[in-house]
Amino acid sequence: MHQEAKHVQMTEEQVNQLGLMLKRLFSLPIKRSTLRELHGILMRFARGNEAQFKDMFEAFLLGQPVNPANKDLNTLIKEYSPLVRLAREVHDRGEFLGFITSDILSFQDNKPVLSNLFRNIDGTETHFITDVPTTLQMILHFVNRIQEIAKNEAGKATLKEQKEAIAQLKMFSDSLQKEIS
Repeated sequence: MHQEAKHVQMTEEQVNQLGLMLKRLFSLPIKRSTLRELHGILMRFARGNEAQFKDMFEAFLLGQPVNPANKDLNTLIKEYSPLVRLAREVHDRGEFLGFITSDILSFQDNKPVLSNLFRNIDGTETHFITDVPTTLQMILHFVNRIQEIAKNEAGKATLKEQKEAIAQLKMFSDSLQKEIS
């Protein structure tokens, strides 16, 4: 933390106001704009002091106290720290996939139909239905994209970090080949 703002000074009333503003902010769904709203709130309580703002923001991100003597502020920091980290992740990676699941719904005409759900880190969901040919088409599409990524130096470096997952793909493919032979 910055030397000139090592201890954030806030009155009990200011801490209570900050708590109410954070409660209101985080009672709504966390969206990409939530982090910007949080910045505005913290800047208001830092009274425009950039170093104090940075210390407060860092304290909320790390869950670490900024003023050992102000127990109420430290409690607030610990309480809202996980939500602040989530708001930052949603801001930075909100459109990235966070969760994928699929279920076999039924066998129509003796053919499986899958119900698929993709949930982004920001909470938005995409639900769609696929059959086996469509599912394989998706897999082939993404494998082709991965092969294109491998042709680029930065892509190779990223893929090297995923060697285990790539080996797992091969293992699943080999196992599937044996199942249908």
